[in-house]
Amino acid sequence: MTKPFIKGVFYSSLLHSAFYPGQQERFQLRWIFPWYWHWWLFLAIWFAIGNSSRVIKKSAINLFCSLLLTRRNKKSGLVIHKNLSICFPTLTDEARQKIIVDYFSISARVFIDYPNYVFNQHALDHKIQYNQKELLDNALAANKGIILLMSHTSSADLMLAWLLSEIQRPSYVIYRPLKNKFTQWWFNRSRVKHCPLLLIPRGSRIVFQSVQTILKAKGIFGVFLDESIASSRSVTAPFFNYPKPTLVWLSKILKMNDALLLGCYCRYDLEQERYHIDFHRVNLPSAADPLTEATAINTYYEKVIRNAPENFIWQFKIFRNPSGQDPY
Repeated sequence: MTKPFIKGVFYSSLLHSAFYPGQQERFQLRWIFPWYWHWWLFLAIWFAIGNSSRVIKKSAINLFCSLLLTRRNKKSGLVIHKNLSICFPTLTDEARQKIIVDYFSISARVFIDYPNYVFNQHALDHKIQYNQKELLDNALAANKGIILLMSHTSSADLMLAWLLSEIQRPSYVIYRPLKNKFTQWWFNRSRVKHCPLLLIPRGSRIVFQSVQTILKAKGIFGVFLDESIASSRSVTAPFFNYPKPTLVWLSKILKMNDALLLGCYCRYDLEQERYHIDFHRVNLPSAADPLTEATAINTYYEKVIRNAPENFIWQFKIFRNPSGQDPY
């Protein structure tokens, strides 16, 4: 367990220093003081449950799912229901409620499984299934930079870390900074434990240059574009027949770096009790205008989300539009 940890930290530190100076997640001495002990206790209990018997895990999942369903705040619940009503207007209330229950059940399952991966890179191998893996194999064999078009699902973070640990190529992902610096440090360090993964907070000034650097090094860039992101590089396009700001610089990045684009949807099947990593071809028009590119991206996301809606994280304000219509 020690060697993979040292290897992951070494690669992360080395590549961070070369490409992203000043962006490393650093341990802070204040985290060993008593006012942080409850966080260490929480991690200890979490890891103990994650590496316990199947019966204890199942009980913990049921308890965690119940807490999520009964104690989610009112504002978060309204966002979930609003998103589902926009995306699936013809579904009955019972059908939407089933999606919510399954979503929290999957979230609980992923939460309990996460410590297994942190302790042992191969602990979840028997529960993970590739679908259309030949698309990934062909992309890797081409010896070019690869952009993985990811989606915000409950298992995306865990499955992406596992996938990159299997590929072992320099990789780069933009993450949403957490308010709690201790949990942000711990999660980011656990993500790089088994693979040379670079993590850059959203909004960093060096994002665009960093993407080009990693792609030219034949690395992998994981990008999530299914969330509403209003910026100078975004265009409003239909998403489930509702306007949503979408970033439109993928075509430019692909052309500048002669890189390949591959859709990657991570999901958990409650009946099979298995994780699935689905690969898809994503065809962006070669000479597309911004609106056409945004529409193509949103069409891909809409297709994969419809196939497994219970896996998508519905708590995000995916239709937020500061400069236009905002349903929230």
